Amino acid sequence: MTLLDDLRSASLTSELSDEQLADFASIGEVRGFAAGDELFREGQPADELWMLLDGVVELSQQAGREVTSVMRMSEPGQWTGGHAAWDGDDDHAVFLVTGRAETEGRGFVVPAENLAAFVQRWLPLGKHLLDAVYQTIRRVDSAARQRE
Repeated sequence: MTLLDDLRSASLTSELSDEQLADFASIGEVRGFAAGDELFREGQPADELWMLLDGVVELSQQAGREVTSVMRMSEPGQWTGGHAAWDGDDDHAVFLVTGRAETEGRGFVVPAENLAAFVQRWLPLGKHLLDAVYQTIRRVDSAARQRE
């Protein structure tokens, strides 16, 4: 199976045209991982979008001393990160979860600056809407964390 086949079958990218899909494939890279690997960490800059191609990744959050499993990514196309594409402020554009591989697998990783340019190129209105939605989510998350 080629990268384009993997991307075509992934929920996030299945609706892209052939031209858009080829462009998307050109802006990132495939990264393999082994069970137990930490792929990204809560609080670190979310300067990459992580899209699952295969495998299982547990997402967890820390509240005080307690670590809670939030969800598992197991379906190709599930993604997290890339927040810096919508907010270049490193203090805010951080991973909200830690991702640890439960199994061997692969992810497609896109630098946030490439993601922002891709969305602007193909979906300029979408980029504008994502910017606004991200800012709202950031405010809600900040308020929730302050209450905790």
